[in-house]
Amino acid sequence: EPLVQPAKPGALVKGTLVVTNMQPQADKLTVTLEGRGLTKDQTWALDVPTGTLRQPVAMQLSERIAAGRHVFAVRGVSGGRLDASDAFVVVDVVP
Repeated sequence: EPLVQPAKPGALVKGTLVVTNMQPQADKLTVTLEGRGLTKDQTWALDVPTGTLRQPVAMQLSERIAAGRHVFAVRGVSGGRLDASDAFVVVDVVP
């Protein structure tokens, strides 16, 4: 959160990673942001209680990122299986 953020090249974009666990027990989840060379790849190992976990996150954009809309995939893995959630963050880069 927020899903779409405006930013300039080289900016530090801050947000909140929100994970909801609908299982009756806690879960361990590995979440990876795929930076595609426009920001660093990042991975978080999370202990997710039943309910919703909110964790602050940040990504430093490259100084050379082009203006326009950039969509970054966020992948979750639990128990060796890829979570089927459609998770992503969008950054609208303005010059």
